[in-house]
Amino acid sequence: MARTGIAGSTIRLGLKLYANGNLYDPFNISSVKIYDAQTGGTLQDTKVPTHVSTGYYQITWSIPSNLAAGTYWDEWSYEAEDGMGYRTIRYSFTVTVTEEEEPADTGDNVVETEVVVRAKPSWMAGIGLEQTEDLGNGMGISMVWRDAIPADPDNTVHYNIYYADTRFGVFGTSWPKAITLQTYGSVNIPPGNMHYFAVRATEFDISNFDLTQLDQIASGVYAYPTEQTLLYDTDAYGANVRVLDNSTFPSKGYLQIDYEVMYYAEKDGTTGFIVPTEYRGAYQTVNTAHSAGAIVKMFRGAEDGNTILVSGVAAWTKENGPPRNVSAVGEFNVDADGYRTNAEDIITTDLSASDENTEDFPNYDYCGYHRPSMQAYFKGECINSYAWGELGGQRGVGLQDQNLARLDMMLQTTGEQVVLLRRKQTGKRCRCIDLRHEHQQNRCQYCYGTGFEGGYNRYINPRGISEYETNTQGKILIRVNPWKDDVKLVAANGLTQDVELTAWTINLPTIKDRSALIRFNEDGSEEFRYTVLDVTRSKLMFGLTGQQTFRLQRIDKTDILYSFRWEV
Repeated sequence: MARTGIAGSTIRLGLKLYANGNLYDPFNISSVKIYDAQTGGTLQDTKVPTHVSTGYYQITWSIPSNLAAGTYWDEWSYEAEDGMGYRTIRYSFTVTVTEEEEPADTGDNVVETEVVVRAKPSWMAGIGLEQTEDLGNGMGISMVWRDAIPADPDNTVHYNIYYADTRFGVFGTSWPKAITLQTYGSVNIPPGNMHYFAVRATEFDISNFDLTQLDQIASGVYAYPTEQTLLYDTDAYGANVRVLDNSTFPSKGYLQIDYEVMYYAEKDGTTGFIVPTEYRGAYQTVNTAHSAGAIVKMFRGAEDGNTILVSGVAAWTKENGPPRNVSAVGEFNVDADGYRTNAEDIITTDLSASDENTEDFPNYDYCGYHRPSMQAYFKGECINSYAWGELGGQRGVGLQDQNLARLDMMLQTTGEQVVLLRRKQTGKRCRCIDLRHEHQQNRCQYCYGTGFEGGYNRYINPRGISEYETNTQGKILIRVNPWKDDVKLVAANGLTQDVELTAWTINLPTIKDRSALIRFNEDGSEEFRYTVLDVTRSKLMFGLTGQQTFRLQRIDKTDILYSFRWEV
C-alpha cells in the first residue's frame, strides 16, 4: 500500500523493526525527521516517535495546507543496542494537494525493516545476579548467578560484573568492573557503604581473547583494563592505536573507541595496538575515523541487557580475624580508620603496672622471726608467738611485704572466696556492633554487653587461700562489709535488686571498674553476681599501693552475664 497523505490533513507513519524474524525493540529511538525530497532534503519537521507495541513505533504529522505535492522522506534514527551507535534509515511517502488527485490512506502507513543485532548469550534458568553475601572480612562481597549459553557454539560465555554505590551508577555511565568464566565471584569494595551489583552474560571466542591475561582480583575473577585516551587521530582503515599505557590489556582482544569495535591481534610495545583494516568494524559496528582524546576501552562483548540489581554491604565478623584494608589487601584495616576494632583503651586507666609490681610478693612463711599462723594465733594454739620486729638477730619483712602479708592473713581469716571476671577493655569488637548499631547490645550472647568479643577474662589466682587450703579454682579473697539485703518494688519493672555492697581486698589482683565478681553461699553454690561500680585505691609510704576498696551492685539473675561460664 502506498504511503500517502493530503496537504492540510494528518498522516500517521509507522515503522516495525525485526531482528531474526521477530519484532524487536531497539535500545533507543531518538527522533524522526521529515525532509522534502524535491528540494534536496530540506528539513520540514522533527517528531518524537510513540512506542505502540513491541518493535512497532509511530508518528503523527499534521501536513501543512500550503505544502507542495510531491515526495517526502521520513528518516528514523535508532540504536539497535547499547554501544552499537545510531543507524539512520529513510523511507518515502507522497503528499497530494486534493483528495481527487489521490485518495487518502487512512491506515498507519507502516514500513518494515530488519535490524542488525549482535548474537547474545541467553540465560538457562534465572536471569542475571541472584544473590550477594558479605564475606565478613571488612571489604569482600561474594556473588552467585546461574549459567548462560552462547548464541554462537564456537564462543564461550563470560560474565561481566558491574557495581556502584548508587543504583543509577551501575549501568548509567559505568563499564564492567570485572569479568569471569565462573557462575560466582567476589570483589573488594570500601567497607560500610551500600553498593549495588549486577551480572550480564557475554560471549567471546577464547582463541581471540584470554581473560587470564588480565589482572586477577579474586579467585577466577579479573579486572577490566584501565580506560585509556587515544593519543592520535585515526582514519577508518588499518591503524596503530596509540595510548599512554596498554600493559593492563591482554596480548590480543577487542577494543571499543566511540561506537566502533575493532580487533587487535598484537600489541606494539607498551603504548600501541595493531589493528589491520579487515579487523575494523567488528561486531556489526561501523568503522569510522576517531579523534585524539577519544576513550579507548576493552570491548565488553555482546552482552544480554538484564537490569537486575542486588545490594550488599561489606562489613566484618569476628570469625574472620581482624578486618582487612580494601586498598592494601593483606593488611589490617586498623591503622587508617580503626574500622571495627580498638587499638587501645582510652576510657579506663591501665593498671597492669600495679599487677606486675606486686604479683610476686611471697607468701608468709610462718617460721623463724615471722609470726606463726594467724589462724593458730587466734585459736590460742601458739605460745610465745611473735608478730613483727626482730627475733634471733634477724630483721623482719619489709614494710610493703609485711603490710600485704597482714592484709592477706586478715582475708584468710575474715574474707570470702569469690571469682573475678575482668571486663575486656580492648580487642576485637563484637558482632552486635554493626553498620546500623553503633553501640553494643546489653543482652548480646557474645560480648555480654561489653562490646568486645568474649566480654570478660576470668582471672585465675595462683596463690593459696591459706596454709591449710590450696586454691584449685583460682578464686580471690575479699572482705565484704555488712550490707542491707533489699528487693524493691518498682512500678514499671516489678521487683528489682537494690543491693549495694562495699568490700576490700589487697592490691593484687587489681580490681577495675565494671569488672564482675561472683559470690558463693556457704555450701559452695553460687549466690549472685555483682558489678564493680567504683574502686577506691590507697597509697602507703614511698608511693606503694595498699588495699583497694570498692562498691558492688548486685545483678538481677535475668541479666545476660549469668550465662558466662567461669568454671575452670
